[in-house]
Amino acid sequence: MARYTWAAPHTLKTKAAWTHISCSLHDAIQWILQGRVHAHTGPDTTVWWTAHTYVQLAIVRARLEADAEAFLQAAAAEQRRQAAEQRAAAAEQRRLAAEGRRLAAEEQGREQRAEQERLTAFFEHAGMDAALWPVFMHMVHSTSGKAVECGAQSPAHGNGLLLYSRPHKESAFQLAGVVCPAPSALTRWPADLTILVPGQTWLSRIETAAHTSLKVAILNPVTKRCTYERVGPGPRR
Repeated sequence: MARYTWAAPHTLKTKAAWTHISCSLHDAIQWILQGRVHAHTGPDTTVWWTAHTYVQLAIVRARLEADAEAFLQAAAAEQRRQAAEQRAAAAEQRRLAAEGRRLAAEEQGREQRAEQERLTAFFEHAGMDAALWPVFMHMVHSTSGKAVECGAQSPAHGNGLLLYSRPHKESAFQLAGVVCPAPSALTRWPADLTILVPGQTWLSRIETAAHTSLKVAILNPVTKRCTYERVGPGPRR
């Protein structure tokens, strides 16, 4: 014989269990014949005699446990679904970011190739390797700390390449320097207009032809070294 004990209130938080009870053989036979107890198979396949009310109470408890387990499984499945969606969304974001970087790199490459084609005549004039031009311009941006744009070659400035800069977006671009002007153009060179050269060879040309004090920035794209000098007809300072 067994009874089902479930502490009040009847919730999953309160303990419940089948417990054996002792009775005489006479009482057991009488209860069976009277239909007061019935054979019942427990969760561990153990068979015992118990009252119908105990069986119903155990069924109620089992349903609560099943519902709770189903709820937990559904919640876990929902968490897995949301996690999978988040992983998929993150993967899509990474894919889009990579695609954006690829497209940006392609666009930058096209712009650089177009810019180098535009400056072919200048590279011939300056004797500069076109492959070093991006490095040279990176040094210009780094040293100036301003937005810089390349203009065109200027015959009035010895076929040097004009560079324009502005300190912030609200400002207009203004002429800030000239790259590799021919020495013949230095006779009346503005004192505040910086000359930019890629190395010692050009610096020597500027020094030899200088008629006034000139500001020269030496930006070597090979060594990536940057220096500034004042050159002129007198002693160097």
